[in-house]
Amino acid sequence: MNLLSAVTCIDTRVNINPMTLQETIISIVYCISSFFPIFVLIYNKIMKKTFLSDKTPIYCIIPTEALILDEHIKGYLDHGIFVKENDTIIDVGANIGVLGIRLSKSFKSISIHSFEPIPEIFKVLKKNSQISKNKNFKVYQKGIGHKSSKQKFTYFPNSPALSTAEPEMWEENP
Repeated sequence: MNLLSAVTCIDTRVNINPMTLQETIISIVYCISSFFPIFVLIYNKIMKKTFLSDKTPIYCIIPTEALILDEHIKGYLDHGIFVKENDTIIDVGANIGVLGIRLSKSFKSISIHSFEPIPEIFKVLKKNSQISKNKNFKVYQKGIGHKSSKQKFTYFPNSPALSTAEPEMWEENP
């Protein structure tokens, strides 16, 4: 049985908030305030190359968020998640793939299967799997759940790591 038949994959429809990344790089929004027009430039977040604290290159949407995700991953690895050579890792909700980048750098022979359902974030994950040079760093644009279903995700382009299938949780617990 292969990995994908061993888990239930969720197809996704994504609710992009407030604008899709496929739109033009720069959109001009016309606002009216105090009887005169104000032009506000809103730019789409595009993939950026940045460096983690140890100068490891990584692609991201928001550079500061990549650094924060890296600190989270370091915390996991320093406090209770043990990984060794030849392990197989399944990263569900992989975001941009910081865990995959870190593990690929630390271990010569590790298999990583990273799942990220949100298209804009998945594109970055895919790029990071490529630059890791780990041929066993596989990525899937799918979510993992206990049943097969379609799920709607809300994408937050200004803070992609907060994107979720349950956006109301941010309203309840800001």
